[in-house]
Amino acid sequence: MLKIVSKQEYIDFCKKHPPMQEWEKRRFKLYYDMFDNPLVDANYVYFLDNQSNYLGECVLCFKDKREETEFEYEKLLLNRPNCCLLKNLWIEEGHRGKGLFSVMLKQIEQLVLKHNCNKIVLSVDKQNVHAREVYEHLGFKPTNETSQDKQLDFYEKPLNLPKKQNIQAQKHKFEL
Repeated sequence: MLKIVSKQEYIDFCKKHPPMQEWEKRRFKLYYDMFDNPLVDANYVYFLDNQSNYLGECVLCFKDKREETEFEYEKLLLNRPNCCLLKNLWIEEGHRGKGLFSVMLKQIEQLVLKHNCNKIVLSVDKQNVHAREVYEHLGFKPTNETSQDKQLDFYEKPLNLPKKQNIQAQKHKFEL
């Protein structure tokens, strides 16, 4: 089950589970700044089981019109038309290796399609061979681009937008 979280819900969650490590504190600040910015269209998403237990999280960024962003690769990926940037997908350690990622990805794809995006883009650390293999297994293809610091590879997955039915054609079909 996906739960799209408001900025206030995210802040409340972080108060209950305060960031302890430096990277968590930095992530909290980045998310807080991003969700507070009218130039950014992004959703923080929780993954919950049927009993509402936390399984993982991610950020889906649909638009970022800021002049400067924390990471140059985000700008590169978001400048593509009809794309959604999948950021910081995380699955709790106790739930890894159970096929949960593919279930989450299907739900993410449905949410992305609702935003009229036909492609998911993401970055993967070059050293994270397992993540790269998983993304490729689930239909992501490398774009043959890397970040300026050569630490990240970019991947994308095209999605099929539902075809809009031609209402005018349907009307004529039933007219006598």
